[in-house]
Parts: sequence; C-alpha cells; structure tokens
Amino acid sequence: MVSISNKWENEVKVFWVVFLLLISQAVWAEEERVSTEQLQLGVSLGFGGKQLPIRGLDNIIIPVVPHIQYYTDNWYFDNFSVGYNLLENESVLIDIVGTLNHDGFYFELDGLSRFLAEPAIRDKPRPSQPPPPDFVPSKPIERNLSYMGGFGVTAPLSFATFSGGVFTDVSGVHDGQEIRFSVLKGESFGRWQVSGEMGMTYKTQEIANYYFVQRDNEFTTRVARIELDDLLNTHVKFKVQYWVSEHTSIGAILTYEKLDSELRKSVIVDRTELLSGFLGVTRWF
Repeated sequence: MVSISNKWENEVKVFWVVFLLLISQAVWAEEERVSTEQLQLGVSLGFGGKQLPIRGLDNIIIPVVPHIQYYTDNWYFDNFSVGYNLLENESVLIDIVGTLNHDGFYFELDGLSRFLAEPAIRDKPRPSQPPPPDFVPSKPIERNLSYMGGFGVTAPLSFATFSGGVFTDVSGVHDGQEIRFSVLKGESFGRWQVSGEMGMTYKTQEIANYYFVQRDNEFTTRVARIELDDLLNTHVKFKVQYWVSEHTSIGAILTYEKLDSELRKSVIVDRTELLSGFLGVTRWF
C-alpha cells in the first residue's frame, strides 16, 4: 500500500509540474486579446519539443499547451505570472510581478514520459566532451521549483517593444536574483502575425550553484565540488500565426536558448544550447 501511495503521489506531482511548465511557457498568450476584467481560457494542440540540459534526462515532446488569462483594472494573472499595475500610459507600463523561475523545471520533469509520448530527440553527449561510461547520476537529481518577485517594465515603442524586470527569490529556495531584458518586434499582414524576439537573463551565482552544482552521492563516480559564477543566458524566438477566425489560429514558434558557458563546468549539465518549438492550432474560449 505504501508503494502504491508513493507512486500515486509522484504521478500527481509530475502532472502538476507539467501543467505549470506548459502554462508558464504558453505558446500564444496574446495580452492584447484580453479586455479589462475578463477571464480567457485557451488551449493549443499540436506537436512541440523541448531540449533539456540536464544529464540523464530525456528531451520531451509537448502535444498540449493550456492558456489562462485574467485581467482587472490593476491586477492580472497570466499563465502563472501574477502582477499589479503601478503605472500605465502610452509610453510605459510598470508592474509588480511574481513569476516562476524556469531552472527548477529541468529537474522536476523527470518521469514526464509517464504522461507524454517518447521524446522526439534524446539526450546525447557532446562529441568533443564524451563523459566516462560510469559518469551518470546514481539517483534522480532533485531540485525545488522557485518563485520570483520583483518589478517589470514594458515600453511599447513604435519600432519595437522593450521589456525588462528585476526579480528576487520570494520562495526561500535559493535566495538568488534575476534580471531579464528582451526586445520584441511584431508585424501584422491581414490575418497573419509574425514576430521576433531577442533577450537575455542574468542570474546570480546563488541560482547557478543551487541548481547546477552536484551534491554528495548524486553521481556514481566521485566528482570534485565546484562553485559557479553568475550566469548570462540569451535567447532568440520566432513566431508566426494565421487567424482562421476570431478565436482560432494556426501557428508555429521556435526558440533557441544559449546558456552561459560557465555551466560547462557542471557535471549536471551536458549541453548549453537548447531548442524548443511548437506547431499547432490554438483555440480561445
């Protein structure tokens, strides 16, 4: 009975982790579609994939992406980001924001194949740095999810939209900080919408050392303990969608993420370049 109970608890845990991950990285959560004091629910169905940087974990596929948005005059809830608007005019928006730190998802995704099909792409060691045959985790590497709180600023200019934010751990997991910055350019051509985004995320060493430094007995071979420095990750994202009707669209998104080269020191990480994408149909209700 104990083993059955533990198995059920693990299944429930993985389900909610997958749900949070997909929502927090919703493919087409278009803020401009949400009116004040309105709840909107949506779902994207199709095929997507996400590479994971953690040694011993397979990449995943993503067949379903849910969307949840709720906005009032000042408060908003958008795919598990919570915010309160301090200032809004034609030139700038300033919010107090609570948002998920995505590093923890890499570790919580262990066991995802119990809910989704086999990964389209599986982890492979880098040809230039093959690990020893016994250089594998001796047990599942576990880290906790963390929630960040701080301030976000968005400046919708005529030629592009600039966004940035400063966040700190408010969940007591690692006590680290993040600074995020991105530039988004979008164009509409009738029913077509096309956009491109470039961005970077600075993470303090508290985040790096909590998530990416190995702990005792996590690997079959003894590994010298290291200390990582601050990280600067960058990403590029492209998105295209075609609106079939007012509530339905077909689209695709592709994201390339480059993790800081500092993570090459970590035995937990086996790749620092990640691809993710999604192709499918989105329906808003």
